[in-house]
Amino acid sequence: KLFAQQQQQQQITEEKARLFTVLRHPIDRQISLFYYLQTATWEPTFNTKLQSMTLQEYVNSTWVEENYMVRSLVNKMEGPLDEVGDFNMAKQLLHDNFLIGILDNLEESVKRFDAFFGWEPTDIQCQLQYLQHGVNRGTDGDGSSFPASDTTTTNKDENNGNQQQTQRERLDENSATYQQLQEQNRLDIALYEYAKNELFPEQAALIQQQQQSVQ
Repeated sequence: KLFAQQQQQQQITEEKARLFTVLRHPIDRQISLFYYLQTATWEPTFNTKLQSMTLQEYVNSTWVEENYMVRSLVNKMEGPLDEVGDFNMAKQLLHDNFLIGILDNLEESVKRFDAFFGWEPTDIQCQLQYLQHGVNRGTDGDGSSFPASDTTTTNKDENNGNQQQTQRERLDENSATYQQLQEQNRLDIALYEYAKNELFPEQAALIQQQQQSVQ
């Protein structure tokens, strides 16, 4: 969809729009999504079968995502991916169309969005609270994938106001489950590493040039 929209936009105008996104490590995102969907009864994607599943069972199931980021960019949500062609297209689309943020560097990411788009936060305290406490960054500080403080996450059921607690498994990077997720999402991981290690530093210069041009 994005590729087709990009072509259409180029036909209509010479001006180029830029989207923005915040990227999270695909495995952290995948695991967080699983635990969220176990309790998110208000979501259209809520599935009662997930409630009784372990993380390993989810990873083995048909509901687990596979290279969601690459698939979304190239509009190929089903079927096999061309590991060279589709990956390179996703990489190019990300490079040409997105100002990216990295969840592990959220403060800097938000500063870049503000600077590039000319946004000014209306409530500095609200922004600081969000940056410091509003995001589960998916790591407990020792390399394990979640959670930031302990192994229990509380979600609010918006339909009845109840607080539901989900006991999360700690997942070591050497575990079979982690390795399986890594294999299932190797294109997304490669795209994330490109974005974090190459594109994010490259775009720092873009922001700097823009700021210098308006001074």
